[in-house]
Amino acid sequence: MPDQIKIEELKLFVGTGLKVLYRDKKEHELTGISGGLAVLGKGENWFYADLTNIKPIFRPWSHLNKEIEHNGEKFTPWVRRACWGALEPEFFDADKDDLGFEEALELASWHFDIFNWLNRTGPDGEPLAVEMESDHG
Repeated sequence: MPDQIKIEELKLFVGTGLKVLYRDKKEHELTGISGGLAVLGKGENWFYADLTNIKPIFRPWSHLNKEIEHNGEKFTPWVRRACWGALEPEFFDADKDDLGFEEALELASWHFDIFNWLNRTGPDGEPLAVEMESDHG
């Protein structure tokens, strides 16, 4: 059965600079949520988009222990967040449901796929999200 992006999940990424692919195949920044629609773009170039017409661009979980660049800063998320406890990065994926709210917000701000959208299939038969091509984002 096809899955879909849920508005309550997408809300966590508003204000993080998350980019999405719109049906025009161009990247747009997610800047808000209004009436069940995504708000894309800023200034005079903003518009509403139905959630079925967007694909968020995320880092996969496998990048937790790799150096990434976010907002001009380079760091390794796993090292920065040593307080995530004794979990090893390769086992962290199985424990996404056990993330605390603060950890989820931090991972969302770094554009990690905290809702597993890269592995969930949408109505079009394709994944709900696309993988970030580089670790700059």
